[in-house]
Amino acid sequence: MPGYQFSKDAKFVVLDIVDGQERGEAPTYGSGQAMVSALKEDLMKHGYSVTSIPSKELADGFKEADRLGFAYVAKGGFTYWEDNATAWSGNPDRTHLDVPPRPPPAPGY
Repeated sequence: MPGYQFSKDAKFVVLDIVDGQERGEAPTYGSGQAMVSALKEDLMKHGYSVTSIPSKELADGFKEADRLGFAYVAKGGFTYWEDNATAWSGNPDRTHLDVPPRPPPAPGY
């Protein structure tokens, strides 16, 4: 979310992320939860309150955010996955992840 500025007291609900999958291959089991954990950890390093829920649906995220008084819902998804990690190549995996935040509610909401 380069360049986007959150308030110091921003609070996030992070939705589940579907496991990454290289074209023509099976999903990489656990990669979605690894990204949820990494996203939560990164947000918490910046001092934000974060929780996650076991749902991929925005409506569920909005409901939980409203219940907790949180302003942001993050729904991530792998936009690219290239599995290069092999013992002989020494090449790292490559992935791109998109996480558009829910905008804060309008004043008086």
